[in-house]
Amino acid sequence: MWMLVTCFGTSILTALLPWMNAEVMLLSATRFVASQSALMGLVAVVTAGQMTGKTAMYWLARKAADARSDRQAIGVARQPPLSEPAARDGTSRT
Repeated sequence: MWMLVTCFGTSILTALLPWMNAEVMLLSATRFVASQSALMGLVAVVTAGQMTGKTAMYWLARKAADARSDRQAIGVARQPPLSEPAARDGTSRT
């Protein structure tokens, strides 16, 4: 049981940190598995951990992008509108 919890937590970290490898962790954990059904359970736990970590990363990135677009919208709203394109170069069209 402790191995499943450890593998779940480690697989979440491997989903968030690209330099950690879930496959290597899973291969090293198979040494402690007694049966083939326990191995299938271990694979399912690691898969669930990877999916949990990737889902968390997706939602964090989505929230960060939404916050950035909100800040950009506020910045655009603060800029004064340009009256005419010719007014930018100092000449007038009258």
